[in-house]
Amino acid sequence: MPVYVLAFGVAFSFFMFVIPSKSFITKVIFCIGLSAAANLLFVIFAPDWAMAVLGGS
Repeated sequence: MPVYVLAFGVAFSFFMFVIPSKSFITKVIFCIGLSAAANLLFVIFAPDWAMAVLGGS
């Protein structure tokens, strides 16, 4: 299992509890947006590491 998939799973379950919204859909959308932002930051600030992780090497 790639590292980023594991990290997404941990972050997803964490934020599902933390986000104070009663709506499940809102939580899902928020989590997806948050993980997308995190991935973008990885690509910007650590391109070599991000490519290695995304490439699976």
